[in-house]
Amino acid sequence: LFDGPVDAVWIENMNSVMDDNKVLTLINSERITMPPQVSLLFEVEDLAVASPATVSRCGMVYNDYKDFGWEPYVSSWLNSFTNKTYVTTMRKNFDMYVGPMLEFVRLQCDQVVVVPELSAVAALCKLLTILTTEANGFVSDPPDINQYEYYARLWFLFCMIWSLCAGVNEAGRRKVDTYIREMEGVFPLKDTVYEYFVDVKSQNFVSWEVELSSSWRYDPELPFFKIVVPTVDSVRYEYFTSKLLAASHPVLLVGVVGTGKTSTAHSVLQGLDDT
Repeated sequence: LFDGPVDAVWIENMNSVMDDNKVLTLINSERITMPPQVSLLFEVEDLAVASPATVSRCGMVYNDYKDFGWEPYVSSWLNSFTNKTYVTTMRKNFDMYVGPMLEFVRLQCDQVVVVPELSAVAALCKLLTILTTEANGFVSDPPDINQYEYYARLWFLFCMIWSLCAGVNEAGRRKVDTYIREMEGVFPLKDTVYEYFVDVKSQNFVSWEVELSSSWRYDPELPFFKIVVPTVDSVRYEYFTSKLLAASHPVLLVGVVGTGKTSTAHSVLQGLDDT
């Protein structure tokens, strides 16, 4: 089983194995014969660099993720957890929110960068993996299942907003805010749903404004154009970027000129340790 992108260098060396003689010739001229009971299976994303000689030697089965939807990906992700309470709770949240939310974003919102639905769901799973941890209160045997499900729903909504709905423009955010509030009444009435995060201690939504330091002072030795004043936007974007990078996930910062992409990247990178 070959699972990964096709590389033009090594795939050409496999052509002789896929011939009738089924012989693999190595760089050191050693020859290995493949037994008749062995078959090769290539699971690849595309055939962009595969030559016609390679393609003609294989039988092709093409699967478009749109034919299957996002559900198989989520099922595979949930199967990686051993906490049955967590799996059951999260499956309910996926079934309840993700389908309608994806449809709403697709039909009602304009996105700064169009994100495929499967990629958006994958981003949701990544955020849930990073944030819904035992350190944040997701124990395997919760004493109060109702409170556990409520707390899990808060985290799910929070991660959903910053994955499925993260790429919409300002007008889209207002639409998302209205739509989510129609589904759920767990958010404070002030501002939009984008202005809140889940506080672990209180197990409720709290405004990002509480994360702004009241003791912040600018460095008088810095040139004026290098002074960056912390805002709600900078705090939350640095939060997500730091969490994703700590888990070795790539991050793409998008936006028009002057929205703080470069300053966010600099701030996060300066906060990383040498490892």
